[in-house]
Amino acid sequence: KTGQQQQTLAMTGENDPFQRGLQALFKAYFYKEPDGNRLLDEEVLEVLAEDLEMVPQLLLWDEFWGEFRQAVDPKRAKKGRISFDDFKKGLRRVAVLEFQKKRYRNAYLSFDQRFAALCEFLEARDVEAVRKRCTRAEQIMARKAAAAAPVQRKEEVVREEREEEQETFDQRVERKLQERKLQQQEEKRLAALAKEEEEALAQAQQSSPEADVSTRSSSGGSATRHHHHHHHH
Repeated sequence: KTGQQQQTLAMTGENDPFQRGLQALFKAYFYKEPDGNRLLDEEVLEVLAEDLEMVPQLLLWDEFWGEFRQAVDPKRAKKGRISFDDFKKGLRRVAVLEFQKKRYRNAYLSFDQRFAALCEFLEARDVEAVRKRCTRAEQIMARKAAAAAPVQRKEEVVREEREEEQETFDQRVERKLQERKLQQQEEKRLAALAKEEEEALAQAQQSSPEADVSTRSSSGGSATRHHHHHHHH
């Protein structure tokens, strides 16, 4: 056997960091159904491919999916399920495709190294560490689970969310009402002022013409001075 094959065989040991890393990734990304099977979800797989920097840097999603899918057992694929073995085979196929595409040098040789490095980076012995990297996958599954749930359940969730928001919503309403109140008070005040001025003016016009004249030329002196000027001209 060649060194390469022996190296690959050595890597199939359950306790090998590479294997543990792959298992941790598999468990973290692929949702476990009540019957123990893992769900093969395209959207989740695409997230995984992006997280591994295989898509879109090295392959387009369609290429990745087209190649990966062929490694999944057809019966399982039909049910939208995936096994760990399918997962490993799928990634190997993708690695070979990368190499054939020659998107970057030594893609095939670097496949194991790349995963070994990734697993170390994720501290793969700790599945939780991997989980932290997989929140997007979990969000997708949560969203899909909620969408698939009976309508009544959805309404409950919406009600709960509304109740959580309720406080801030009420506060917001309260603030708007206060602002509105203050605005109305200000408008009233201005309207009252305008009315007062109008009434004062109306009052002045209603009073006798003489009074009106006297108010206009209260400084009689200036009026006579004006006449003086005319005189000189």
